[in-house]
Amino acid sequence: MHRYSICAADRGRHAVELAKRGLSVTGLDLSTEYLELTRRAAEASNLQLETVAADMREIPYQNKFDAIVNMYSSFGYLESEAEDLKVLESAAKALKQGGRLLLDMLNREWAVANYIQNDWHAGADGTLYVERRDLDFASSRMHVHFIVIDPDGSRHESIGHNHSALHAH
Repeated sequence: MHRYSICAADRGRHAVELAKRGLSVTGLDLSTEYLELTRRAAEASNLQLETVAADMREIPYQNKFDAIVNMYSSFGYLESEAEDLKVLESAAKALKQGGRLLLDMLNREWAVANYIQNDWHAGADGTLYVERRDLDFASSRMHVHFIVIDPDGSRHESIGHNHSALHAH
């Protein structure tokens, strides 16, 4: 039986679909909350899959998987290309000889064509999330910064993130 690893903040969406198709799936994520959502989604579908709390830069397996799938542009959020390289090296170590790595990545041209610098949305509890995106064409990185305004009017800034997966395809 083939073993597949989902190395992304997946919440079970892709892991469960792969398990439904008869694949043996290991869901790996840094977020224990996302792993719990994955476990619940698997149980709701009467499926079994393994979940592992780990950083994708340090996948705790060697020569185990036929494939590693990283969906929805989860690759590229780290602070530097050196950190992104650690992810690739870790995945290579966890793959069997001849194994495959699938990276679903944001396309630079799509990101430029659909670029919205400022955006916002409201949470179910009335919290307002204001997002500012800045595209750096020289480094092909998108810098994202959040301001969170609570229902009581208090305001705080979120850490945000940088995304380097703006690659031309």
